[in-house]
Order: sequence, then C-alpha cells, then structure tokens
Amino acid sequence: MTYSPGPKRLTTATRRVLQAIHDLAEENGRPPSIVDIRDHVGLRAQSTVHHHLCSLSRLGLIHDPPGAIRGRHVTPAGRATLGLEVAMRDAVAHLQEASRSLAALDAERIDHPYAWAVEALRDIAENLEETA
Repeated sequence: MTYSPGPKRLTTATRRVLQAIHDLAEENGRPPSIVDIRDHVGLRAQSTVHHHLCSLSRLGLIHDPPGAIRGRHVTPAGRATLGLEVAMRDAVAHLQEASRSLAALDAERIDHPYAWAVEALRDIAENLEETA
C-alpha cells in the first residue's frame, strides 16, 4: 500500500498541478491534457505529471477517467482544497460518490468492514440535502 498524504499535506508541486488543472479548464473551456499541465506547471517529464495526477485522483481531488486524454476535472473536494467555493449540491454528490466507493470496497474486501463509514457518509449527505 502506498502512503498518500491528506489534502492538507499536499506537496507544493502536487498543489500546483491541481491548481493548473482548474486554471487551464477555466481558461480553455475544456479539461487539460498531461502536456498542457506539464507546460503550465513547468515540469520536464510527463511521467512526473502522471505521478501527481495519480496522487490527486487517489485523494479524490480530481476525477481522472481511465483512457480519456482530456477527461480529468477537479472534484468538489479539490475545489475546497484550492479554497474555491463549493456548491452544496456538489458536496452532497461528493459524499454520495464516496459512500458508493466505500460500499464497493467493502463488497470486495469482506475482512475490512467499511459499513460504518458508508452509513456515516449517507447520514451526512441526507442532512446536507435537508438543509439545502
């Protein structure tokens, strides 16, 4: 298992990649490619960008669909990490997605019960929806 720091402990370079994804998508109206991100951040190797993208994806700060060249985008959690405003519906959607991910993980690994976390996320999402 690979260690990955929480969003508050992102390295400077990883935070710059996250910011670049957001900025480039805003500027160009489409998700950036790895080359776009590399050039924007000033890195030399695409593999370095890929490493940062894997870290950000693992932390849930970006969604990076497999096989899509320009499919990556910053999630509500990523927007919050960057200090950007997050809509309540986005926060609820993120919690629901996290709940589904944990439920799927629980189904795959019976020896690691995550049902308590799934229920907690569902309760939080329901409370947020009620207040919105």
